[in-house]
Amino acid sequence: ELPAGGGQAQILVRIQKRGGARFPGVEVSLKSSTGTLFSGGRVLVTDASGMTRDRLTTKKTATVTLNAGGTRYRFQVQVAETP
Repeated sequence: ELPAGGGQAQILVRIQKRGGARFPGVEVSLKSSTGTLFSGGRVLVTDASGMTRDRLTTKKTATVTLNAGGTRYRFQVQVAETP
């Protein structure tokens, strides 16, 4: 959760195969309902550890859609309400 007024959230993505083996070379894209992503929506590729990252800057609660190798996931980055 980000503080009231928003800020930046680091988004870490780890892709692994069944059984937990690392999965390098997977194309990952992120989209956000509000705010901006450092990647600008470009396709990211997981490294040798199956990891990639992005950064979201937002002032409002955002729904982030992650597409990893054709599978979609959604999650929210909450921004606290102003007291």
